[in-house]
Amino acid sequence: MFRLAKPEDYEFIPDINLWELSFDKRPVRGVRCEDPVLGAQQYNDTQQSILLNRQRQKLRKQNFFSLENISWDGIFDWCLSKGTQEECYLIVKLYYAKNKDEHYSTLSKLKKCEGFYHESDLYLWVSMFFMSGNKIASTDKLTLVEEKGGYI
Repeated sequence: MFRLAKPEDYEFIPDINLWELSFDKRPVRGVRCEDPVLGAQQYNDTQQSILLNRQRQKLRKQNFFSLENISWDGIFDWCLSKGTQEECYLIVKLYYAKNKDEHYSTLSKLKKCEGFYHESDLYLWVSMFFMSGNKIASTDKLTLVEEKGGYI
């Protein structure tokens, strides 16, 4: 919660020839200005932007998926519970990647997916599984992810 600024909240400071917000002295846009009406609008816009950013960060923390079952099955569980069709398709493609070029090409496409790249730590684990050559996974889960992703 934050207080909105009104033009009446500004005091003129003759030494610097600017208006200053009476209740906030932080170096935020709109605290000092030449016009109190414009300053109040700039201050309120900045405060609104800060509030929206905090809400996005809070939502991201709530939605963040941390892989607990460190295996392909754990990644497939994420696909089945949170992954989009595109993410599921690309995860299966990664699982079947035969060489580095195919792996990195698919991984770069996956990085554009919000849930996979920004709301989980899966990127790290997929890379490690590829480097280690780990392909151990439940065929039932793999089949379900293939179906969800339209891979079959």
